[in-house]
Amino acid sequence: MLSLKNGVLHFVHPSLSIPCFRHGQALRMGTAGNSTRMRPRIHSFPVMAGGAQVKVMESIIGDIAKDRSKVPKVVLKRGKTQLFRGGNPMVYSGAIDRVVGRPPPVAGDLVMVTDGAEQPIAWGVYNPLSMFAVRIMQTEDEARREPECVLNMETLLLSRFSAARKLRKTLGLPSDHTNVFRLVNSEGDRLSGLIVDVLGEQVVVASSAAWVERHRSTIELAVGKAIKTSHVSWRPSVEILKEEGLQVSTSEDSSLDSASDVIGDFEVVENGVRYLASLDGQKTGFYADQRDSRLLLRSLASGSSVLDLCCYSGGFALNAALGGASYITGKHIFLTILI
Repeated sequence: MLSLKNGVLHFVHPSLSIPCFRHGQALRMGTAGNSTRMRPRIHSFPVMAGGAQVKVMESIIGDIAKDRSKVPKVVLKRGKTQLFRGGNPMVYSGAIDRVVGRPPPVAGDLVMVTDGAEQPIAWGVYNPLSMFAVRIMQTEDEARREPECVLNMETLLLSRFSAARKLRKTLGLPSDHTNVFRLVNSEGDRLSGLIVDVLGEQVVVASSAAWVERHRSTIELAVGKAIKTSHVSWRPSVEILKEEGLQVSTSEDSSLDSASDVIGDFEVVENGVRYLASLDGQKTGFYADQRDSRLLLRSLASGSSVLDLCCYSGGFALNAALGGASYITGKHIFLTILI
């Protein structure tokens, strides 16, 4: 059985019996009452067409990995391949059949993700101690579009940061009335475990994955190049990183250089509202992911009584006031957090 897909001619392996289908299931033809389920093996091979050889489409990830020494393989269980080929960003440990490589990969190592025949479908970063055993960086399709990024963390980060900036620019960020926003939103920007918030002149990296800590210096430099700033602060998510098998403390927070040290509070603006932010505050110092929700509340608050619990910098309360709320209460559990 032949088929042409993406310029490659495929055929069913001749060693397998011809499949027939009944009720949506592929069966191996056999004697009456002795049919068994089968999954035909599909292979690609070069053929002659009009005297010219048709080139086989091989894995770009596997091809580049040949030039690297001992890139480990994470082999998926049967039936799991399509889920991750289609773009699922995280490979759970339960989806893995085996890990091929000596010595075995450790947290933060780059690995190939393969099907059962050990053909690469993606590459990512490995962590044997996490339920998210592999966080995928590129699928095979993505690798074909950007082969320069394959198994190259710095180049990949620069590409992803550039794409993230272009996307925010189409959303009008930053602007005269908003200079605080989320530049990188973890899986949303194909960088699972990494968050980058822009707070005016400051950039804050929030780390919640072992690979982010392992590649910290590369990330800091890539952020500095992409945003053209040296004001980069590092905020590890201590409790989440424990689940990644790492023991870190907030005392390890630091900035890319001493020029980025900000003493006390500093001003940012979001949808025309001025706030005081602090690099010593919660999360990255400002809940930049709630911008649209705060603006929505402003449009709904007219004449209402509003209770803003865990108000932090008062984002919802202030927008309710601008929206014409008749009565507003803001409350936070820790007095020291109130700005």
